[in-house]
Amino acid sequence: MLRTVSVLKSFAWVTMIRDLRVQRLQKRSEWMIKRLWDAFLDPETSKSIIPSDWLQRYEKDQAKANPIWTWEHMVIDYIAGMTDAFAEKIYNELYGLKVGSIYDLD
Repeated sequence: MLRTVSVLKSFAWVTMIRDLRVQRLQKRSEWMIKRLWDAFLDPETSKSIIPSDWLQRYEKDQAKANPIWTWEHMVIDYIAGMTDAFAEKIYNELYGLKVGSIYDLD
């Protein structure tokens, strides 16, 4: 049984994890997340592209005596909460890979 599991693990690693297409998708995702981080990192330039509900929560937290969120932590939470499809949509909007309409709903 242990040998069978080991063989299946090796097979899965070679055919799925190390697959060229999977590796390309992983690399693309890394670049996308890095560029989203870069886009949202500066509070002065990115407040206009962060949703208002996130900004309100951030400002409410900052008004507390002991705020929990730093701007960076809020950006991390915002990006981490995105689905793959939503992250790709925002990335495409920010970097011009897909021209959308201002009437598209998030």
